[in-house]
Amino acid sequence: MNDILSEAFEKEAWTVNNVVAEICDPAMLAALHNDSIERIEKAIQEYIKDLDLVRESNEMRIAECEAEIERLEADEEKALEECHAWEEKATRLAEAVGEYVNEDVGEHSSANCPLANAMELLEPRNKEESEI
Repeated sequence: MNDILSEAFEKEAWTVNNVVAEICDPAMLAALHNDSIERIEKAIQEYIKDLDLVRESNEMRIAECEAEIERLEADEEKALEECHAWEEKATRLAEAVGEYVNEDVGEHSSANCPLANAMELLEPRNKEESEI
């Protein structure tokens, strides 16, 4: 068994010695240097490609978000316009009720709601009419 181990160590030592000799060879060192540079350049190019893909993906996502923001802003504007339109209709209805019962419902302000006033004007009439 010792003979087998000795032979393996001799072979491994020869292999290591052989590799050391090849690495110390100037032509081999130049080849390794050039190979390393090529590998580094290739890795950099792959990294740049990956960065370009990420940038393109981010640009697409930004464009999607900007389009969504525009859509939401348009929806908000439409909702506000509808709100104002319904508020105007409610005010006209309140004024019509006020005219019908010959009462002033007032102007809309933070302290006054013509629609609430009109509803109050109608509630007593409804109660009185239902009692008759």
